[in-house]
Amino acid sequence: GVRSQKSDVRSKKRLLNNLARLEGVYVPSVHDSGAQKIKRRIIEDLDNASFPDAPLLPYTSIVHDRAAIEISRGCTKGCRFCQAGMIYRPLRERSLETVLSIAQNSIRNTGYEEVSFTSLSTGDYSSLLPLIRGFNRQCAGSHTSVSLPSLRVGAVSSEVLKEIKSVRKTGFTIAPEAGTRRLRDVINKDFTDEEYDDTLRKLFEEGWNNIKLYFMIGLPTETTADIDGLIDMAVKALTKGRQITGRRVTVNVGISAFVPKVHTPFQWAGQNSPEELRIKQDYIRRAFRKRGINFKGQHVENSVLEAVFARADKNIAALLERAWRLGCRFDGWSELFRFETWEIAAQQTGIDLYGYAIRSFDPEMELPWDFIDTGITKQFLKSEYAKASQERITPDCSNTCHACGLVCRDRTPHTEHNLQNMQPVTQPTPLSTQTKYRVRFSKTGILRYLSHQELMTSLLRAMRRASIPVSYSAGFHPHPKISFGPALAAGIEGLNEYFDIETPVVINSDDFLTKLNSALPEGLKVHNADSVPGNARSLNDSISGYEYEIIIDKSDIKHIHSFMNSRHWPVSREKNTVDIRPMVEKAEVQDSRLLVTLADTERAKVRLFEVLKAMLQKTVEEIQSSGIKRTGLYGYNKVNQICI
Repeated sequence: GVRSQKSDVRSKKRLLNNLARLEGVYVPSVHDSGAQKIKRRIIEDLDNASFPDAPLLPYTSIVHDRAAIEISRGCTKGCRFCQAGMIYRPLRERSLETVLSIAQNSIRNTGYEEVSFTSLSTGDYSSLLPLIRGFNRQCAGSHTSVSLPSLRVGAVSSEVLKEIKSVRKTGFTIAPEAGTRRLRDVINKDFTDEEYDDTLRKLFEEGWNNIKLYFMIGLPTETTADIDGLIDMAVKALTKGRQITGRRVTVNVGISAFVPKVHTPFQWAGQNSPEELRIKQDYIRRAFRKRGINFKGQHVENSVLEAVFARADKNIAALLERAWRLGCRFDGWSELFRFETWEIAAQQTGIDLYGYAIRSFDPEMELPWDFIDTGITKQFLKSEYAKASQERITPDCSNTCHACGLVCRDRTPHTEHNLQNMQPVTQPTPLSTQTKYRVRFSKTGILRYLSHQELMTSLLRAMRRASIPVSYSAGFHPHPKISFGPALAAGIEGLNEYFDIETPVVINSDDFLTKLNSALPEGLKVHNADSVPGNARSLNDSISGYEYEIIIDKSDIKHIHSFMNSRHWPVSREKNTVDIRPMVEKAEVQDSRLLVTLADTERAKVRLFEVLKAMLQKTVEEIQSSGIKRTGLYGYNKVNQICI
């Protein structure tokens, strides 16, 4: 297999030679560019293609923190800047039944509370409304919401919006791309101003008050009038939103620079210079600031580098290696992106960055990537490039073939939309049976580094995987009815922590522990669950005492004695001075461990690191590098410790 051959240096060359024999695989060290065509492989039937419904689940919050399910591949719209829309042709759809099955398995395996149905043009999926209706019925009571990726203008009906918001209103992004009808004809983005108005109206009438618009700047033939049109479209969204909703709405606008992509009609067009892009960005930013519209734009230098790699030949490998050796890492993160280092690498390797990015190509010249056969002919791309200069639209090819080079057939599954037999994953239960449980758990090992929010998310998703129903609040944005005791700082273990959870059904405590522990990752464990009255005092109101165990050095002992022998130890906080000495009720040294019992006072709450800095005379960083465990949480009546 590939894995075993990769681990053996001697067989690497044999592996590459074997891979080079596969259709659709390009191996630069084997293939001589131009001498042999590399033909793209196409999955004909998405229903029979494997799909990962049990992905690795991160503990930290990620950008797309949801289950993403591809419902179709390919696109018939023919946007001239879009590489995916060209190279993923022809259009193929997964059937309604297959998508719903993948969604159900994904939720059960991950515990995600949101599912995104993705494609290049999700609004054009032939069974979109039945899909969302079926999904909502299938997941009734589980509070799993649906989100859609950026949508073209006019792609979504009011019925779809109603189904989406029936669980929870997720974010909505519209992608007009260009600000005038003229420029939209150039890029083959076919919609009218009236269709844009109608899309905004539907969104605001259905209760959305926060939308995002996505545009590109630097498109071929763009003028100042097109930039002004972009601004006008954003202002129209803001104005129409206020008119329809009667309140202030939020309009966020994402602006990215046009990057010419290979295998598209615009592969011959050059990118705007960095100076031109900055002028356009600043012009838009100033206009938005005056009107209260939120602007988000990409670094111009980042777009330049993207264009370099989008249109480069083999010579660019030397630049990439040199930049890496100069320390370039994680360049997608703005705080770590150092364009000046890339410029140095370019100088040292003789690469003209701006020559790759800004240069326009003659359509008749041979291009470095011509030997890659995507199925789209170069003649078709040329004809589309010519139409762009003439501001001519090429209609959607779902009904009329425009001879792009691919042989298409009907790849849309014919599905009977029968939703009657769908069984909900979780049946809704009347709220009258609400039961509250107080759960004791531990957070140890590597999971001590979870933040409080990450801990809560991990527990809730584990409950979903374990099919433990959780009660939710009412309203447009329901939240699970779960509350925790005092939060643990990241890096601190907790041996006896607590959370309260409300469920819509009565659950046997042993079953609760068994199910939840089977779904929890190593490092999280629940130890007992007791039912408590629904009006029981909250954990934060009940808990005022804390026990900790800290690893210390011998040199720390004298500082501990000094602190404990003091009657007062005032420290300055943001607005006042607090005496923290009364907060330390007990301190005992056992070998290399400090066992300390802390309690809130009538005047102030305990801050662990504040106390330990005073007791150990160390910095927060030094204390954090020690092993710290919270071993107990208590309620205090100032006479006896009362365990929760």
